[in-house]
Amino acid sequence: MLDSPNQSRPDPEPQTEPSPQLNYISPRDDPERASLETIRALIAAILSAIAVLSLVFYGLNNTNKLLVHPLPRLPPPAYLGPIIATAIVVLVLGGTGLRYYTRDGSTAFFKGILMGIGIAVLIEGLCFINIFGW
Repeated sequence: MLDSPNQSRPDPEPQTEPSPQLNYISPRDDPERASLETIRALIAAILSAIAVLSLVFYGLNNTNKLLVHPLPRLPPPAYLGPIIATAIVVLVLGGTGLRYYTRDGSTAFFKGILMGIGIAVLIEGLCFINIFGW
């Protein structure tokens, strides 16, 4: 420990081994990986948009909300189907994204999932405004 600011610091120990080589390439310098990331994000966006739209349609159809004159309410177990379908979609998309993240260190699939959810929610919002009015 230094007692006064005027004392000189001890010299650092010289390195005896060379530094390990890091195999890092900047994304700007690796167009092959950049195109692969773009494709992963696009596929995830398309899959998640289709999945969200399908789940909403299935949920509305399962609870008889799409009919003009709805039938009497179904018993509570009717809600179990959409919940199970949602869980399956989340597990499949999340598992695929986790696989890409752990195997390749890629977050593109997760970003694509978020983009797909955003696109699907915008489309559904327009449909609900058109059906139920503003």
